[in-house]
Amino acid sequence: MIYFIIYEDVCLSSSIYQSVIHQFLGSNKRKNYCIFTCKDYSEFKKLHIDQLDGIKIFIFDVEVPGKNGLDLAREIRLRGDVFSQIILLSDFDHYQHSQFTKRTFALDFLSKKADDFKSLLLETLNTAYSYSTEHYCFSFLSDGDILQVPYRNILYFEKRSNDNVTILHTTGHHSYPICSSLITIEKKLQQDPRFFRSHRSCIVNLFNIDTVNFRTNTILFKTSQESIHQLIARDRRHALKEKLTNNKILS
Repeated sequence: MIYFIIYEDVCLSSSIYQSVIHQFLGSNKRKNYCIFTCKDYSEFKKLHIDQLDGIKIFIFDVEVPGKNGLDLAREIRLRGDVFSQIILLSDFDHYQHSQFTKRTFALDFLSKKADDFKSLLLETLNTAYSYSTEHYCFSFLSDGDILQVPYRNILYFEKRSNDNVTILHTTGHHSYPICSSLITIEKKLQQDPRFFRSHRSCIVNLFNIDTVNFRTNTILFKTSQESIHQLIARDRRHALKEKLTNNKILS
């Protein structure tokens, strides 16, 4: 799922951003997206963005009264979200060259008064989407749609013996069936240090592991309240220990 979060207190401006988003996604035949709009900070807090399982692209106006878009961008980065894309918008051209862009790791700073504003926003959305999916997401086909799950949200991939699919488990307590072998998925992820084949039927995300108990061969993930059994094979225990030692999460 792709989430667009618009933070803009002027309804007409917000409507323009939404029309550009629909144009962008419609022209690319992507259906799995959702747009949230908020005109102030109280509405933004009600979104509970940390619980949104998918790609997040923020479009922030820097002149919103109260907590403006710059403050909100800083807040998001301070929460530890360095992967979501942030697009900052302003009526004032001098903001575009501000140091605030670097401090918030914003993708771009656009002037709403630019003659070609819609074209610029469309181009920036394309960049934000491409960067998010190519570098930070696992993509797969589901019911005719291409779904993207951020790597940071993946707990593990599980191959079930009686099924012809691989199950993707995420931090949002969601499970997605994937019509692909675990070997194919392993090859796709082999350059990413986060993922490790801990069992012939399992690939785990090392960065989302809370504790590992090798006496009982159980793994507890950071967002799960129960230990997952039988994710560690005997011949993979030593390699898994080596990878986890530096993280100091062994029990």
